[in-house]
Amino acid sequence: MRSRLSPVVHADRLLTAAELSSARLDGELVAIGAAFQFIDLPDSTLARAASLAPALHDSRAIVSERTAAWVWGWLPECRTVSTCVSIAARLPSTARRLQATREVVIRVDEVAQLGGVRVTTPLRTVVDLARLDADDAVVDIIATALSTNGVGEAELRGALERSRSVSHIARARRRVGLALSRC
Repeated sequence: MRSRLSPVVHADRLLTAAELSSARLDGELVAIGAAFQFIDLPDSTLARAASLAPALHDSRAIVSERTAAWVWGWLPECRTVSTCVSIAARLPSTARRLQATREVVIRVDEVAQLGGVRVTTPLRTVVDLARLDADDAVVDIIATALSTNGVGEAELRGALERSRSVSHIARARRRVGLALSRC
């Protein structure tokens, strides 16, 4: 049986952060999120998701919002890690505060498993960004998602229609309309 190396390398017992930084300076590795990746490997959704694993303090945490947008390739970098957890997961409040994790109502089909990390699906990510992001510049991220990641207009409008009773849905509809006019 062949073993496969992970597409990303984290600081651990085998290689320290200093050794990984040195390898990056030598041109052998490239920084990706909180980890490193070999220079000859292509940037991928799987690698970006796997790079976030050490930042997640609980296996029930789901990468969401702008962090999920970075994982899906809609943003060039990820500055902070945004997470949510299903309200049914019953994550203790101390753990939620440690990670600044939001409790949400989320269906199983709205979560993807990538590189051992749970991430909101592209559709759920777009809806969350449209509803919750404080910056109106999020319209550009939504437009990128609509033009590059297979989130279709009909699918998105259907998701917004099903979410009639959630908070900030009017803002989401306005932002999606603006994003669609830019595609």
